[in-house]
Parts: sequence; structure tokens; C-alpha cells
Amino acid sequence: MNKDTLKKNRNRIIAAVIWIIVWQAASVLTGLELVLASPVSVLCVLFNMLTKPDTYRIIVVSMINIISGYLAAFVIGCISGYLADRYQMAKIFLEPPVALMKSLPMASFIILLIKVLVKPCKLLFRASSFGLVTLTVLSSIDT
Repeated sequence: MNKDTLKKNRNRIIAAVIWIIVWQAASVLTGLELVLASPVSVLCVLFNMLTKPDTYRIIVVSMINIISGYLAAFVIGCISGYLADRYQMAKIFLEPPVALMKSLPMASFIILLIKVLVKPCKLLFRASSFGLVTLTVLSSIDT
């Protein structure tokens, strides 16, 4: 490693340590562990969770949901984009939902999508990744 890389890494470590100190101080000043947990308690809970086998099953299921949501959105977005480029009627048909998605903040759109289309918590990650990727792919359509 050269000097610039070492200096950059050192500066990042210093910044991270300062933010952890600020986090700890804020946690102590609020005195409300439920509202703002301290870094030490977060690490303790993390290590406790990593000792339980269910944690890894939940991570795998979440990753499957996220990846399948991205793949579904990618396929639907590509097909929709192709149809909108090829056929004027498809473009006209897709303009209102794309305009709606563009006008909403992404977090609001994801919550709306989950509330309307998905059973609560069942496909949370799939829905959020679906909305994000579909919006990205479809937003290339001229509206």
C-alpha cells in the first residue's frame, strides 16, 4: 500500500471512531436504551443473535426474497421497456403508473406497494426490491 491509501484508511478509521463516540454519548445523554441503543449493547445483541441458528435461516430467506424481487422486477421492467419502445400503445398504457412512481418518494412508493399488493411482512423485501428496480428500468421510458 502506498502512503495515500494508508492516510485515507487512517482518516476513515478516525472518522468512524469519532461517530461511534458521538453515538455512545447520545445514547448516554438520552438515557433511553429503547430509543437509542448504545454501540456496546448493539454489538452484544448482534453477537448473541449470531449464535442462534434461526438467524442464519432468516438471513437466507431474506436474501432469497430480495434476489427474487430484483430478478422479477428486472424481467418485468425489461419486457415493459421493450414493449413501450416497440409499441406506442404500450408506452401510452405505461405512462400513468410510471409518472405516479416518479412523483412519489421511493420509500412512500414501497410502503404503498406493500400495503396494497402484498400480504404484510410476507414478501416485504421482494416488494421493496421489485418497486425499486421496476421504477429504475421503467423510468427510462419517455413520459
